[in-house]
Amino acid sequence: MKDLFSYKTKSGNALGEMIFRPLKTHNMELAIVDIGARNGMFLFPKSYAAHAHYIGFEPNQDEYEKLIRHKTDAMNLGMEMPKFKSEEYNDCAVWSEDGFLPFYITKGPGACTLMGKTDVNVTSHMFLGKDVQSYENIHSEIQSTVTVKCKRLDSIINQARKIDFLKIDVEGADFSVLKGALGLLKSKNILFIRAEFQLFPFYNNHYLLGDQQLLLNKYGYRLIGFDWEHPRYTRDKSDLPEYADRRLMYAGDYYFILDPDRVSLSAEDRYRLALISLIFGFNSLAISLLKETGLFSTSEINEVEEVIKRRYAKKRWLYYWQNIPFIGLAMLSKIKRNFK
Repeated sequence: MKDLFSYKTKSGNALGEMIFRPLKTHNMELAIVDIGARNGMFLFPKSYAAHAHYIGFEPNQDEYEKLIRHKTDAMNLGMEMPKFKSEEYNDCAVWSEDGFLPFYITKGPGACTLMGKTDVNVTSHMFLGKDVQSYENIHSEIQSTVTVKCKRLDSIINQARKIDFLKIDVEGADFSVLKGALGLLKSKNILFIRAEFQLFPFYNNHYLLGDQQLLLNKYGYRLIGFDWEHPRYTRDKSDLPEYADRRLMYAGDYYFILDPDRVSLSAEDRYRLALISLIFGFNSLAISLLKETGLFSTSEINEVEEVIKRRYAKKRWLYYWQNIPFIGLAMLSKIKRNFK
């Protein structure tokens, strides 16, 4: 889908020219932190990335070398990473404590982890898509072990620095990453978090979604949504087609924001949070935050809303088509009430 910020407003200028104006007038530098940066960062449009400092962490030395050369597996497949204002890469793991730990290189490069061996009783009964071998055989089987340096996010990122977006994808170690960032969480300097979670344990000492929500809620964060883009699985090899089976879920990604209703946020924080919300489609949330900043006029807020409506025009017709039965019922109910 076309970058929202490149759409034209009524004035004929790109929305980004208006929406990013406070970045220049208030001299803000946005910050994106990517923990588990193996393939690079592709979640942001070029117009936003041009204003942001990107900080990536990747303890797998082979994948780290690909990152700094901009030759990751995803990039080699043709995916284009947006050009950030500046980039910084760290070849260490992020954990709950500083030190050194064994890092497990797995058969699937995306499954490398600090968490150790999986519970084979579980992972040998997970078959993704049309795989004829289990998750254990294809992904999580350990090939080698290396010792890596581990750092707390609190010991790397200045406690006064604002992090606009924190992405965590560390194969079961998400809770430990958050534990090592308690200083940043307490100081309310992380605005938006997206992280992977698992729905059941398949490592030792494996924390789940509920554990992360309890921790983040304690520091003023609100869970606002999920992505369920991970492939689903069958418990055994199956010839059933996907349309004939409700396949099982094992993982997803969650979105947390610093709760604007429970935490005192500055106008700048609300603005920065609004920008991220627009990028990930939380549009009504973004509009409400933009209104509260006082940085835009009513007519400018209206222009943002109009651009959003135009961008999602195709989805509007799909929405109406899918909801024809419900719309019809609502109309019939209204007609009946009028004749009473």
